[in-house]
Amino acid sequence: AREVGSIMGIGHLVGICTGLLAGGILIRIKTWEPRQLQLIFSILSTVSLPFLLGLFIYCPSETYAGVDVHYFTDGFNNTQLQSPSLLSECNSDCSCTTAFHQPVCDSGVTYFSPCHAGCLDVELNDPFFKNSSVRRYTECACTNTGTAVPGTCSEPCQSRLIINVVINSISIFIHFMGLAANAVVYQRIVSEGDRTTAQGLRQSAFRLFGTVPS
Repeated sequence: AREVGSIMGIGHLVGICTGLLAGGILIRIKTWEPRQLQLIFSILSTVSLPFLLGLFIYCPSETYAGVDVHYFTDGFNNTQLQSPSLLSECNSDCSCTTAFHQPVCDSGVTYFSPCHAGCLDVELNDPFFKNSSVRRYTECACTNTGTAVPGTCSEPCQSRLIINVVINSISIFIHFMGLAANAVVYQRIVSEGDRTTAQGLRQSAFRLFGTVPS
């Protein structure tokens, strides 16, 4: 999640910086009238709206046993749990802890740890090397097949992430390109002596009506 947040943050930052830069260049091309600048802002804001659909391109969340669905031994189904719990009859004698998250996967369902999956044995990739990585866990009382593999059951989602970042970055680029024009409007329609006061009132109104309700 931290890596995804970093990628999206970088994409948004690039969109903001390049948008403001492009907006500044656009304004310097000629001397625009305030109405023209406001029209530019309105057009660019409208054009950026369809790109917000990129927010609906996301990776599906992982399905955790005991949190999202019942354990296999409790009548495995996709109905939402009324009271989520990682403990079940199949792992109640295992003294499992939630101090360490070590997810394992079986049949599209992720388990918090091999212990929570009720696994009693393990198969190594190289049984003759004690530090070998785990190939799969076996004798799992809580899973559908009686086995589990290390890691979550999440599907590869790299392509969706890239599409989401690109679309949202384009939306931010277009929107901030228009903000540069909108900022100049206040400097053009207010007399020079009142610009500081006008800017202060504008920011106060923005903070009051734009952020306080949230």
